[in-house]
Amino acid sequence: RGGVGTTMDDFEKELKGDFLEESAQLLEDCEQSFLQLENNHEDPEILDQIFRLAHNLKGSSRAVGFGEVAEFTHNMENLILQLKENRIPIVESVVSLLLDCNDHLSHMVSTLTNNFNAEFDSVDLISRIVNILENGVESSAQTSLDQEGDSEIEVNETLEEDAHDIFEQQAMVHDKSLVENTDIQIQLDKKQEVANDVQPPLN
Repeated sequence: RGGVGTTMDDFEKELKGDFLEESAQLLEDCEQSFLQLENNHEDPEILDQIFRLAHNLKGSSRAVGFGEVAEFTHNMENLILQLKENRIPIVESVVSLLLDCNDHLSHMVSTLTNNFNAEFDSVDLISRIVNILENGVESSAQTSLDQEGDSEIEVNETLEEDAHDIFEQQAMVHDKSLVENTDIQIQLDKKQEVANDVQPPLN
């Protein structure tokens, strides 16, 4: 039994290794297709090729047990399908997102080559894909601008709070200096009074 288990483990590792090796080449081809798409939006063959690559990658990754790769590629495939059906325009921001997705998949494949059990954070990219699928390109771009605006507001508020704190600290130092100067003046006045009391009267 132990021998059979070992053989199955080796077979599974070989399958995964072969998949990762083939996927690296697929993703290189996919990147070139995205770059072609950026310069030639009207060529349906480019999108067909990209869709086939994504579909093959999704099915193969699920078959060998790389669920995270399959799930991420599934979302990417949905976006490509919308582009194929002309439901979403092929604009620079969409191509940029697809290139980001391709880079992320390349990172996943490279990492899995060294560790079959590696885990990945794909939340941000999936969120960007879903946002375009649900709201369209313009709404997605506006959402990004709103998020940038919110970040700028937070930074400005932080700067204002820091400036207010600095002003309060300076005011405290100034008040303390006034108090200390007042105390010194009082002490000087008292010493002068004592000196006047002990000074003999002039004839």
